[in-house]
Amino acid sequence: MTETTLTLETPPGQGGLALLVLEGPKASAYLHQCTRSNRLPIPSKDGQVRLMTLGIGQDVLDEVLIAQVKNSEDRSIFEIGIHGGPAVVEEVLGMFRQVGASVQRGKLSDALRPKSCSLEAEALSMLSLAQTAAASRVLLLALNGDLRQIIRQCQHQISQEEQDPAQTTLEGLISDYAWVRGLFKHPRIALLGPPNAGKSTLFNALIGDKRAITSNIAGTTRDYIEEIALLEGFPVMLIDTAGLRETTDHIEEQGIEYGLQSAQEADLRLYLRDPSETATSDFKTLEPCFTLINKADTIVEKPGMEGHSEDKDAIIVSAKTGQGLDLLRARLRRLLFPNSPMVPQKATIFCDRHFELVKQCLAAIKAKESARAQSFLSQLLEDFGKLSPNSNGQR
Repeated sequence: MTETTLTLETPPGQGGLALLVLEGPKASAYLHQCTRSNRLPIPSKDGQVRLMTLGIGQDVLDEVLIAQVKNSEDRSIFEIGIHGGPAVVEEVLGMFRQVGASVQRGKLSDALRPKSCSLEAEALSMLSLAQTAAASRVLLLALNGDLRQIIRQCQHQISQEEQDPAQTTLEGLISDYAWVRGLFKHPRIALLGPPNAGKSTLFNALIGDKRAITSNIAGTTRDYIEEIALLEGFPVMLIDTAGLRETTDHIEEQGIEYGLQSAQEADLRLYLRDPSETATSDFKTLEPCFTLINKADTIVEKPGMEGHSEDKDAIIVSAKTGQGLDLLRARLRRLLFPNSPMVPQKATIFCDRHFELVKQCLAAIKAKESARAQSFLSQLLEDFGKLSPNSNGQR
């Protein structure tokens, strides 16, 4: 190969992430030109993944994940995960075309296809669902073959009657899936509380945008609003609901009812109240639920995070000034994404199908049924073709 090509592997259109494969003798040189790599060099060994900035000169196009698949004197291959909006994709393709790469669109390149198995195919099919750097990194680690290598190592250990290390590895995959699952099926958090408690202000602060209307007039929010918020880089679906109160307004009453129904279906509820109000137990019928005392900026005494005496477990925040929100984000991330690293460093399973197969494999190992255990691991590597081509892997 004498030409260096940049291939857009994901279909055109709006998506969370687009995958590009840059391959050829000048791949490394083109990446140096198109990344602001003076702070952090581009990946230099196979399987290495780095978060970098794409752009030439002072122009910044995107924050991207770059993984080196292969690097040799005559041919290098890099995978580049960029944000999938059509405008961003076209700008990035144009930049690489400008430095000399031949740009094309197509399926997974011939150089990568022979190495692909079910796990890589599933990771590729789910890239459009990756809305955060953590999610895309988990999928890129699988695309690099890291997860396939873990599964095959377990197969080898079982064949050598080394069940203990295989069991430990598989139990680790199950444990990690407790937080990985949330990267693609976002946990839902409902904001509850009386009118003027600051729910919409907190909603806007957590999503980083003015999405909900805020006002001092009670009953402003008459329907529930949903939007994705990031907790230290991990996604949740945040739900702003109508203020809880007795009302004769039929429309507002319906909004309150819809909000409560949405809250019942949520994974977690946050009950906001004004610091001047006393705690109420009415909302405790919906568990789990945590109390936030909002408007810390109006409290005369120095606010702490230990809560008031009648609600010692409450978190004191100010949605208006941002006080206490970093602590809130950290606490919610630990709760909804247990034991999650700030930046994923190792490959792990990433969909419900994997989870079920690994669970069945563990059960077979404990029952000392090595052949059955091997069959479940083989399905991880071979059964993707039985799924719908449009499946997102969440079985």
